Amino acid sequence: MNQRPNQSTTGLSPARALLLTLYERKDAKRRRFLYHYYRNFFEEPYSVGYLVEIINRDLGKALVTARDIKYIRANVYKWKQEGEILSTKSQTDQRDGQSNPS
Repeated sequence: MNQRPNQSTTGLSPARALLLTLYERKDAKRRRFLYHYYRNFFEEPYSVGYLVEIINRDLGKALVTARDIKYIRANVYKWKQEGEILSTKSQTDQRDGQSNPS
């Protein structure tokens, strides 16, 4: 029984620890990271209050507010569009770089 403890017994995952740090420091990108970390919750038709409750319970701290959820919902479409544009641009840049060696 001398096994290394798994992640759930030793503490936070690196992503969750980063999320908590971003919220505690009130970092400008915290809401975007929150959306990416809890994307599956945001894709469901949950109410704002319920999202706040389940996310804060999962984090173990009351950091997320209704204002955060509303901000995320207002910007998620834009973030998805930016992600598509960035992925398309990087693919185009890679093709251009391969066809035009310097």
